[in-house]
Amino acid sequence: MSGKHDKIFVTGMGIISSLGTGVAGQLKKLTAKETGIGPIRNLKTRLSGKLTAGEIPFTYRELAGLAGVKDTKGISRGALLGVIAAREAMKDAVFNDPQVRTGIISGTTAEAMTNIERYLKDFLENDSKNEYIESQDWGFSTEVIARELSIHGYMSTINTACSSAANAIMTGARMIRHGLLDRVLVGGTDALSKVMLNGFHALMIVDPEVCKPFDRDRQGLNIGEGAAFLVIESERTARKEKILCELSGYGNSNEAYHLTALSPDGEGTAMAMNNALEESGLKPED
Repeated sequence: MSGKHDKIFVTGMGIISSLGTGVAGQLKKLTAKETGIGPIRNLKTRLSGKLTAGEIPFTYRELAGLAGVKDTKGISRGALLGVIAAREAMKDAVFNDPQVRTGIISGTTAEAMTNIERYLKDFLENDSKNEYIESQDWGFSTEVIARELSIHGYMSTINTACSSAANAIMTGARMIRHGLLDRVLVGGTDALSKVMLNGFHALMIVDPEVCKPFDRDRQGLNIGEGAAFLVIESERTARKEKILCELSGYGNSNEAYHLTALSPDGEGTAMAMNNALEESGLKPED
């Protein structure tokens, strides 16, 4: 039985974003101040030529090849992104001991929406296809990742909007702390969809150009797509040569101020930060 003070380590990382694939490539481009925000080319919508976004520069077929997924029936773009990032994280961690209790917790906001858009017309006009209905479950991408990477243990999907992946990491750490799992693949995946792009645009919070959040004349944000996963492990199972860092604390809060807005005094944010510090045994002055 593990305890609250047992250490948890990050032993693997994987990512795909509008900057491309792989942790090393992302870091190189970020340090070179490159951006992945640009014209929308793959998503077909009336706003494609009017807005910029963080769109991954690969077609569905190209992503399937990168993911190593041969049977793509019913599989969404977001699920493919998740497989790519998760596979890199597992490879980085040398994820090969079947005796270690392993699970997966993935976060998503609207990953299934691309399939809903893809199959709605066919569903309304033709006979029902079970695999299409199944793939519209928000947890389906997690099932795909687990299946493709042969993870047969605990599996869960978290949907808490923008905090989904962060809560997946926190939940995975808690599972380890309570002795329920030894190793967890944690992270999240989301793909661009018409509903997401048009919805944010309808809220009038999307900048048609590259966003400038610290500018007096800022116009909004840019949305994007991507996936990122970590492998976190207990101190007992983590190999010293694979340890990247320690996950010492985490925290969240629910201030119930507003459905989509933060409290203007920052109460909820401060609460989450204090929870993380308390969990780690640190103080603000540290």
